[in-house]
Amino acid sequence: MSIYRRIYKDHYGPIPIDEEGHTYEIHHIDGNRENNDIANLKCITFLEHYNIHYSQGDWAACLKMSARMKLSSEEKSRIGKLAQQKRVKDGTHHFLGPEVNRKRVESGTHKFLGPEMNNKRVKDGTHQCLGGEIQRKRVEEGTHNFIGGDLQRKRVAAGTHNLLGGALHRKRVEEGTHNFLNPQDYICPHCGKEGRGFTMKRWHFDNCRVKEDQDPS
Repeated sequence: MSIYRRIYKDHYGPIPIDEEGHTYEIHHIDGNRENNDIANLKCITFLEHYNIHYSQGDWAACLKMSARMKLSSEEKSRIGKLAQQKRVKDGTHHFLGPEVNRKRVESGTHKFLGPEMNNKRVKDGTHQCLGGEIQRKRVEEGTHNFIGGDLQRKRVAAGTHNLLGGALHRKRVEEGTHNFLNPQDYICPHCGKEGRGFTMKRWHFDNCRVKEDQDPS
């Protein structure tokens, strides 16, 4: 049980259960999940909680809650897109480039800083989150762990690889073509495979094995 639910329960007693057997949600009134003062905690239904975050444009919370709701795939995709766009606007999206990652590394909030190996890589300057310059150097030297395959080398040569720097991602975000902002359904013209987003572009279309098998060259 989370701390704020325990605080509410200790103060008011058992948390109610709705007719479908789901326990009520505990909402932080001021939006600060660290403020667990009893005056800041409100007991509401799951749907009421979702509607509050929806009206506030808190798309990340809505996206997380949508996993427990009977929403269409189109609606979940729309909410996911809004959540990613909001992260881009407030500068917290991990695809915005080395500046954001450096800041998160320096503040000790980056998700990759937990294990000792990652801390060591940060100290010796080899961690992938320390900036585009390091990535480019490792790509140019051929020592980066992600450029072993032919597909990776092709993406590096074409300038589309995600390790080539934040500028490329910003451009794709601004153009609305980034795979995390607008997942779409595709059909490969070579093998007829149907799928969504980046995976289809990676393994089909120009990279489709059927196309390669049919290519006389």
